[in-house]
Amino acid sequence: MELMENLGEISQLELSNMIRAHELWLSDNQLGKQLSLYGVDIGGLKLKGDLSRATFNTCQFDFTLFDECILTKTEFINCKMNDSHFINSSSPEGLSFTKCTLIHSLFEFGLYVRAQLTSCFLHNTTMRSTSLKESNVHDCNFEGSKWEKGTFYKTKFDKCCFNKSIFSDYRFTQAGFGMCQMRDIDFSGVVDVDSVSIRESDLQGSILENFDFSKRNNPKSTVSENDFSKATINGTRFSDQKMYNSKFDSAKMSKTKFSGCDLRRSSFVSAIGNEAEFHRTDLYQSNFTDAKLQQADFSIVEGSRTVFMRADLTGASFKFGDLTNSAMHFAIIKGTQFAGCNLSGATFPTGDVCEPGSLGRCIPIDHSARLA
Repeated sequence: MELMENLGEISQLELSNMIRAHELWLSDNQLGKQLSLYGVDIGGLKLKGDLSRATFNTCQFDFTLFDECILTKTEFINCKMNDSHFINSSSPEGLSFTKCTLIHSLFEFGLYVRAQLTSCFLHNTTMRSTSLKESNVHDCNFEGSKWEKGTFYKTKFDKCCFNKSIFSDYRFTQAGFGMCQMRDIDFSGVVDVDSVSIRESDLQGSILENFDFSKRNNPKSTVSENDFSKATINGTRFSDQKMYNSKFDSAKMSKTKFSGCDLRRSSFVSAIGNEAEFHRTDLYQSNFTDAKLQQADFSIVEGSRTVFMRADLTGASFKFGDLTNSAMHFAIIKGTQFAGCNLSGATFPTGDVCEPGSLGRCIPIDHSARLA
């Protein structure tokens, strides 16, 4: 086993000689010497060549340049990088960053396949013309980072933070985001979304307008149990997704399509969903308090025990839906259509409770007759 060297500071000549010895070792492990450094300050230096299977542990890389490096199974452990640049560098397999900090750094013109990033902090780092393929990223913070002209392909992000990140001409292809922080992101720069999974993530304040997550057009996509509070999702298609326990509080979701979705126990408090589509949607025990839902389509909806208190339902349609035991206290129902809708036990804006069997119109329970 090769011993790590703790050299403190190192010169460019010494580093270049080490890389040449390492490349010789890669071709014949009886020759040369594996590059394995611990606690070395590599600030301001340039690395170029084949660094496959090299190890850097607790090293400092300030203003360091990785130029045309091959990083197959290269390991960075507990390293710190400030304003470091990876230019025309790539890893066909197994690049690893563990507990590393990268600030104001740049990855440009790179492809990283089956990379592993664990517990890393990449603040205000730019990924330009750089893609991650079949990689796994766990517990990493990319807050404020920029992603330009690249692809997440079959890459899984778990418990990561992307808050306030910027995407430009980027593609998500079979990528997965689980329990991630994705607040205040404008996703309009994501030009293609194919078979993406987003689950149990926080997308508060983000913009995802006119995306298509519908099962019909994007059958392998999954969008479940996320927080879209204060997000802008106008015109986005979620049709037939299982999205129970999701949050859309104060979201802007006009003309958004939820037809055929499972949205049981979801929250739409103060959402603006004019002309939104909930056709055939399961809204059991969901909450639309103070929501603006003018001209929304709730036809054939499963809306039993759903709350519409103070909601604006002007011109909305509940044709042939089920609003059993729903609550519409103080809601606005001007021009709202209930033809064929089951209103048994529903509470209307006037406070009247509809008799069992009320179909298409509310027949108020006559409490005085019962008392008599």
